[in-house]
Amino acid sequence: SQVPIEVGSIKLPAGQYILGYVRQGNGLAVKFFEAISGKFLGSVTAKLDRTTHGVYAFKIWPPDQRSLIQIGRFVFPYHVQ
Repeated sequence: SQVPIEVGSIKLPAGQYILGYVRQGNGLAVKFFEAISGKFLGSVTAKLDRTTHGVYAFKIWPPDQRSLIQIGRFVFPYHVQ
């Protein structure tokens, strides 16, 4: 990220991150890690979004449109700080 962002209760300064996810119930558990150290930073739950018409492996919607990160059919919000 080139700017600080907030995902759930996780505040991420500008930097490089790795995320992973695993199916959990009706959603995805998305986990964030620092790219350099591998340090775990926190996790959020992505929920199934039936309003999206396309299925994308990974998509970040611009903050002026939807402020969502989409993985497959699942989304979670983010905010630019």
